[in-house]
Amino acid sequence: MRNLLKNSFSLITAGIFLLAGCEDDPSNPVKPNEQEKITTIVVKLNKIGATPGDTLTFMWNDPDGEGGNTPTRIDTIVLETGASYNGMIQVRDESKTPAVDLTEEIKEEKNSHQFFYTFLNVTNIGITREDFDTNTPPLPIGLEFKITTAGSATAATNAALNIALSHYDGIAKSASRSPETDIDITFPVKLMP
Repeated sequence: MRNLLKNSFSLITAGIFLLAGCEDDPSNPVKPNEQEKITTIVVKLNKIGATPGDTLTFMWNDPDGEGGNTPTRIDTIVLETGASYNGMIQVRDESKTPAVDLTEEIKEEKNSHQFFYTFLNVTNIGITREDFDTNTPPLPIGLEFKITTAGSATAATNAALNIALSHYDGIAKSASRSPETDIDITFPVKLMP
């Protein structure tokens, strides 16, 4: 009887240790596909036909990431009417030291990321995404784009550019925005004659 109790106690103890071992390890909090913090978006534009190297740079910055506190910097994107621009976007996490450039990660994971650009309150500015992933058929990534303006500058009252980065995690990338958005921000836009 004594051996039976001792064996039963040993089995119960072993079971407790086994169950405890199945819990998540708090010392390893990394989760697969964990969303990166985005604190800074930089839009760079080169006017087609302008002197090479004359890059226009516009920044959105929110040190705690989107949501929470209001952004500390939102530049107004200034465009000339009747002009075309080659553009690129950079995505960074500046809450870390050194800052992390997430642009390369998006490029590497191009089949599961897509930028969407929407001009608001203006009809005479067009934008096309210029880089594509390896899906069949290829879908845009949107790290590179082209902006074309037309018409008069007065047609752009309260104009803005919404930039959203969709992440397709566990679902197929498509031409539509995904339910998971890594960033969704808006720049004011001003058209100059």
